[in-house]
Amino acid sequence: MLRDLAATLSSRRARHADSADLSISRPWESQAGSCGQGRLGRWHDHAWRASDNALVKIVERDAGGALLLVGELHCAGMAPRPDRAAALLAGLRMFGDRPVAEVADSVCCHAAAWPTPVSWLAFAMIGVLPDGRIEVVTAGGPEPLRLCGRQDLDVLEPTDITAPVLPWEPETVPRRSVLAPAERLLLCTDGVLAARDRLGTVFRLADHLDVLAHPDLQEAVDGLWNRLRRHIGGPPPGDAAVFLAQRRSSASPPAKTSSTEHDLSRFPVS
Repeated sequence: MLRDLAATLSSRRARHADSADLSISRPWESQAGSCGQGRLGRWHDHAWRASDNALVKIVERDAGGALLLVGELHCAGMAPRPDRAAALLAGLRMFGDRPVAEVADSVCCHAAAWPTPVSWLAFAMIGVLPDGRIEVVTAGGPEPLRLCGRQDLDVLEPTDITAPVLPWEPETVPRRSVLAPAERLLLCTDGVLAARDRLGTVFRLADHLDVLAHPDLQEAVDGLWNRLRRHIGGPPPGDAAVFLAQRRSSASPPAKTSSTEHDLSRFPVS
C-alpha cells in the first residue's frame, strides 16, 4: 500500500476531476512560482520550491516552534483567485498556536463552508515543537517522507492513506516523530509524485536521492526541480511543490520515537 502512494493519490484526484471544471487557487502570502529558505522553528533549516498554485505556508509559533502546511487546492468552476487560498489558510493564521489536529480541522472547515464547491483538497500539516519534536497531520496528502543520505527513503510515520479525500477528515491524533541531524524531512505534492513523461513513466523519487542529499538544502530542492522539468519535458504542473527540512547538526535531538521501517526503494510505483 505505501509503495503505491503516488498512484493512490493520483487516482483519487482523477475520480474527483472527471465531472468538474478545475482551477487551482494561488498560494497565500507566498511568491508565485518561487522558492524560499530559512529556519523552521528553533532546531531546523528548510528550503522549498513551488509552482504558482501550490499551497506552502510557514507560521512561527511561540517558544521556538513552527507550523507548516504544504498542499494543493482545486475549486470547481472558478478562475484562480488568491483570496480563496487566503480563506483556506485563515485557520492556520488565526489558530496557529492550537494543537496541530485542531488547526488542520479548522482549515478543512473553512474550505467546506465555501459557497463554491471545492473539488480537491490535500495537505500535510507539520507542527514543530519547541524541543524539536515533529507532529504530523495529513488530510489527503502529501505523505511526509524521511530521507537519510543517498540510500534510504521511507514514510516519516506510517498511516492508512486509503480514506477518501472528500469529505475531508484530517487525522485527529498527530503522528509524532523526530529527525536525527543526518536525516531530512521531504514533502512533495501530487504534482511531483504523479508527474509523468510523454511515455507515461512516473517521476520516481527513489531515482533522485543523490541530488536530494546535496549538502545545501536549496541546491537539493532546485536540483530535484530541474530533474522534474527534464522528466516532464517542460515546466512542472501548477500544483507541484517540494519542501525539504533538516535538523541542524548543532541541535541535540530528543529521544527518538519508535517507528516501523518500510522499504520504499521502488517509491513511487507506476
